[in-house]
Amino acid sequence: MKTKNLIDVKNLSVSFGNNIILNKINLHLSKKESLVIIGKSGSGKSVLLKCLMGILKPNLGSIKIDGVDIVNTNRTDKENALKNIGVTFQNGALFDSLTVWENITFKETRFFGFDKKAAKEKALSIIQNLELDKNILELYPSELSGGMQKRVAIARAICDQPQVLFFDEPTSGLDPITGKNN
Repeated sequence: MKTKNLIDVKNLSVSFGNNIILNKINLHLSKKESLVIIGKSGSGKSVLLKCLMGILKPNLGSIKIDGVDIVNTNRTDKENALKNIGVTFQNGALFDSLTVWENITFKETRFFGFDKKAAKEKALSIIQNLELDKNILELYPSELSGGMQKRVAIARAICDQPQVLFFDEPTSGLDPITGKNN
């Protein structure tokens, strides 16, 4: 019996003007698989991630997440398909107007109705697992080191225990010891 793929990418192509970034990429992952994409800077890794997250629409091809073609569907179905995905971007992409705990629990408070107390408790539990001090919960991203910002972004990605995690350079900006332990 064939296992249903969680992610199916077929003939994905992205270009910016005459610059071809992705050319007919095919990718199939089942629910129990992991994949690491390695390549030099500028080779399209982040562009692929943005397509998989529905942030960037490809020129050609399809992307199915749990059977839903997120390229060719309505906004509601696309958002539902992407609900079980956590992501970190190269630069962390934290909201600079929100505190650390608000960044970590953004999805839970905005979309799942967590109250402030429950959200703060969840954020505290996660940052302690990532060996961050509880005193950072009320700080803003600009008050954190680059490595701490990266770990807060990882905390946000794993907060709701998503089915799929996308990490774009998750250990860049972390010291070697911290990167090895996380």
